[in-house]
Amino acid sequence: KRQYEQRRDLICSRLDKLNNFLRYIRPTSAYFVFPKIINQPDSFAFALELLDKIQVAVVPGIAFGPNGEGHIRLSFGRTEKQINGAFDRLERYFKA
Repeated sequence: KRQYEQRRDLICSRLDKLNNFLRYIRPTSAYFVFPKIINQPDSFAFALELLDKIQVAVVPGIAFGPNGEGHIRLSFGRTEKQINGAFDRLERYFKA
């Protein structure tokens, strides 16, 4: 449980740095966070672009129904090293 809390805190701190691009509500259960993509309404296209351009896999929000559109799902079930690597690439992607 403590490891998941640490990973959640890590993802949230990394998302805080990207608040011009992704907005989220801090999760209190499960092991996912579901940020809203700012100025990107097509979650499927966005997820494919991240996979293609920076090799970061996310689940498009549309997979959870129409209310999920415009969001992506991120898992904190990965290692801290993998989370940091993905967010390093996300930061470069958004600043490019």
